[in-house]
This record gives sequence, C-alpha cells and structure tokens, in this order.
Amino acid sequence: MKKRIPWGFFAGLCGVLGFYLTVAIVVVTLILNRIEAETNGTASMFGTWWQTLMFVIDVLLVLGIAAFTVFAVLSKKKSAPVTEEKHEENT
Repeated sequence: MKKRIPWGFFAGLCGVLGFYLTVAIVVVTLILNRIEAETNGTASMFGTWWQTLMFVIDVLLVLGIAAFTVFAVLSKKKSAPVTEEKHEENT
C-alpha cells in the first residue's frame, strides 16, 4: 500500500506558524516604533539579523502555504472513476 503525503497537514502547519510569526513581527515592529518615539532614535525592522530572519521565514511560510495547498489539491484521488458511455446510433 502506497502512503500518501499529507500535503493538507503541511499547508495547515505553515498557516499556523505563519500566523503566529506574522503576529510576532507586528508586535516587534510596534515595540520598535515605540522605542524610536521615546528615544528620538532610529529603529528598524531590519536592524538586526534576527529581525530579518523572522521576516524571511514568514515569507517562506506564506509560499509554503500556497505550494502545499496546490500539492494537496492536485494529489486528491477521484472518489469515483469517470466512465464514458458509448451511445450507438440505430441506422
């Protein structure tokens, strides 16, 4: 018996991880904006390596959602085989 790859599970996993990572990016950006306002300094989302890494991973997760969803749709087996009925003409 051939095991099927659970593409839908991977799409869902990327979706959950991507959601929480996006929330973390928004929170970090809001905190950095608040720090910038208080210190009259410059704070950037891409100021350190880990902030850039968070953004890159988030983009990869969004691409993973799209790819795994396409794989899940394309790998679905047909529930019933399609049959063609041949109609013969009476002449």
